[in-house]
Amino acid sequence: MGVDAISCCAETIVDLPGFVVLAAAEYGGELELLIETTIKVVHCEHCGGRARAHDRKGHLLRDVPVSGRATVLVWWKRIWRCPDPLCAARTWTERSPMVAPRRVLTERARAWVTGRVGRDGETVAAVARSLSVGWWSVMRAVVDVGSRLLEADRWRDSVTGLGVDEHAVRHEALLFRMEVRPPSAPVPFPYQPLPAKTPTTASSVGVLTETWVAD
Repeated sequence: MGVDAISCCAETIVDLPGFVVLAAAEYGGELELLIETTIKVVHCEHCGGRARAHDRKGHLLRDVPVSGRATVLVWWKRIWRCPDPLCAARTWTERSPMVAPRRVLTERARAWVTGRVGRDGETVAAVARSLSVGWWSVMRAVVDVGSRLLEADRWRDSVTGLGVDEHAVRHEALLFRMEVRPPSAPVPFPYQPLPAKTPTTASSVGVLTETWVAD
C-alpha cells in the first residue's frame, strides 16, 4: 500500500475535523500522523487584512489510541503574518479547538483519560504510561474535564441520600494516597465506616471528602 493510500485510510479512521493527514507511519508500535489544518485563507484579527503565510513549526500531540495503538499527531502549524506594517499583530500561530495552546493532549484525549480514571478506575500513573506522557498532564486533564462534568451535572443539588460501599471507598482511597503522597508517607483512613445500609446526605459526604483530602 502506498503512502497516499495509508494517509487516506488513517484520515478516515482517526477522524480529525478541520485537518488533513499528510503522512502516516508506525514507529515503535505507535501510529504517527503528520497533519495540517484545511483552512487556506486567514484574516488578521486586528486590522482585517488577508494574512500571508510566514513560517511553519511542528507541535507534537498525544491523541486517543487507534486500534489499541498509541497515536502521535505532528501538527504542522502555520505561522501567519499580517502584511500591514502598521498593524500591531505582526505574526501569530494558528489555533484549533482540537487542542489548547501548549498542551500535549488533544481535547478528546483529555476526555478519554478522564473516563479511564474516573469511570474505569485506572490510576493516573497507568494512564500516563499508556500514552507516554507525564503524570501531571493526565492529572490536569482529569481535574479540568472532571470539574466541568460535575458542574454541568450538578448532581449534588438533586441527590438526597447516598449508600457508601466501604470496600470501594477504601480501595479508591488507597490508590489516591499512593499517587499523591510520598512512598514513605502513611496511608490513613480518617473516617468511621457507616453502618450497613445507612444512608447519608450528599452534603455530609462532601464534608467527609474535603476533610480527608485536606489531611
